[in-house]
Amino acid sequence: MLAFCEASAVVAMDSAIVIASDKPTPAGSPVFQVSMKDWKLVNDPRPLKTPLFLAAEKIEGMTRTPDGLYALATTAFDRVHPKDNRDDGFNALMAWPAKEPSKARLIASSVRDGKESSMGLRNLFSNHLGTPYFKIEGLMALPGNRLVFGVRETGRNYKEFDYRIVIIGIDYRIDADGDWHLDGPFRTLLDFKPPPELGLPAGIGLSSIEYDADSGRIYIATSHEANDKLGAYLWHMTLGDLTEGVSPQLVLGDDGQPFYFNNKAEGIAILGKDRLFVIHDDDRVLGGQHNRKAHQAVYSVVQVQSATSLKRSLRSAGSSVVFR
Repeated sequence: MLAFCEASAVVAMDSAIVIASDKPTPAGSPVFQVSMKDWKLVNDPRPLKTPLFLAAEKIEGMTRTPDGLYALATTAFDRVHPKDNRDDGFNALMAWPAKEPSKARLIASSVRDGKESSMGLRNLFSNHLGTPYFKIEGLMALPGNRLVFGVRETGRNYKEFDYRIVIIGIDYRIDADGDWHLDGPFRTLLDFKPPPELGLPAGIGLSSIEYDADSGRIYIATSHEANDKLGAYLWHMTLGDLTEGVSPQLVLGDDGQPFYFNNKAEGIAILGKDRLFVIHDDDRVLGGQHNRKAHQAVYSVVQVQSATSLKRSLRSAGSSVVFR
């Protein structure tokens, strides 16, 4: 049975790519592993039925630690029900040994009426951001045991919000039993608004972040969505930039203009030094430039030639993976 594909997060695992959907699938799990050969997906998605994956709703960010030993995933944390646990699955942060997803564990876990989640972390987000509504869409781990989240939306509720490009971070440690602990308060590392002179579309918000341990660069995907018009840009910065408050810069194409995706980029994975896998989620928009069908997710594989330019795509943005 084919599933409506709404890919929302991705992480690279050696010769495979792990992709999350932010909607339920017939397979029961929103997380799939897909083989990769010669920078192409083989289209043999295998659902990963780890209990935490089955319980999580709306996974929006995935990453690996700089040493490659652990993988992590976060949900959007964009909703909660005050009286019962029906929406607690939208509030989960989990980590697992990179090659053993069956050993995934919740971070900052708590239990409400028998349902385990990371609700305590949700309170930390809300207190730091200062708004009752927010949406987490990015996740990356940096050297020095820093866990970093990308924020796409903040506001009063899911109808009254502003699109944001905000990155916040917190320290973490892993104890002898393999449990993760978050230490200290959150810190805002980046609160960025694209300069008007760039002429970018209105309503741009952060959709993914990732750290390339080989090059030492941070990549940020921002996307916009208005009716059936979707698109995304790619930005770059260094660890030093993030520490010193230096704004990110647009990645440029061979023509010297901002490189633009004609799809809504939702997740970045690192395939090697400055080689990126980008998964797109065009929501319910079908057809278009790449003639996407309902059960397909468009993806791009791109090679950054230098800090400011992007080579031609190694794999056309029309490539797709099929969800079942």
